[in-house]
Amino acid sequence: MKKKDLKFKNNVRSLALIALGVITIGTGTTVLASTTWKANTPESIKIVEGQNSYTMVEGDTLWAIGMKINVNVETLSAINNINLSNGEEYHLAVGTIIKWDKSGNLIAQTPNGNQVNQGVKVEDSNKIIPSKPIGSDVTGDVIENNIPDDQIQGGNEVEVKPVEPTTPVKPIEPTNPVDPVKPVDPVKPVDPTTPTDPVDPKPPVQKNYTVWYEGRDTNEFDIALGANLFETKEEARQFIDNYADNLLLEGYAAQSYGTALWENN
Repeated sequence: MKKKDLKFKNNVRSLALIALGVITIGTGTTVLASTTWKANTPESIKIVEGQNSYTMVEGDTLWAIGMKINVNVETLSAINNINLSNGEEYHLAVGTIIKWDKSGNLIAQTPNGNQVNQGVKVEDSNKIIPSKPIGSDVTGDVIENNIPDDQIQGGNEVEVKPVEPTTPVKPIEPTNPVDPVKPVDPVKPVDPTTPTDPVDPKPPVQKNYTVWYEGRDTNEFDIALGANLFETKEEARQFIDNYADNLLLEGYAAQSYGTALWENN
């Protein structure tokens, strides 16, 4: 039986839905993704047994993620509001979060944490290998059993509902005003005591900006918070952006990086 080559497989464009665009890191800094894109293989996606969410990184495809969690591409496209028939291949942002549970509930969240739609309840028709539960790595099954592309892709369009708006909170009705309290007779002032010696003032807290860098494949170039301090946020941002860009030119991609406020007591 001829096995599939998963690392170099050229699928139709609906299978190659990729994570591009921008990455939003913890401090709110938005960094443009690299223009040199390389598809990640299923083997390179780190999802361990028992994990119930995955955050997309640059180079991820719905095809590769589907192989790692046993969900076909049509279903993953639907929960991300990606319309394959309209050719929406490049609408996924780095930082998109895929979540699932043992009951088969599957949703997607934007990098800001907003749910894209109501998601789906995964049935056998939404899986690549129907006999295995959601969250299972079926890469080996696909190779061993020569699973066809249309089974990985999913044959039927998946319907999802938009997130229902929350019910507005009814305003609190004003209460009746209460009668004012009658003023009491003033108390005779207490004789002043001897003043105490003033307390020496504490030195002001020194505020600076710091940076951090976390590599994707190696921690050789990682920078810890507080290791580098800058007087302004602009200086910190310029430094870490240049640092990450230079490492990327040398072939080292970042998992995350950014700036943060740092206080020196």
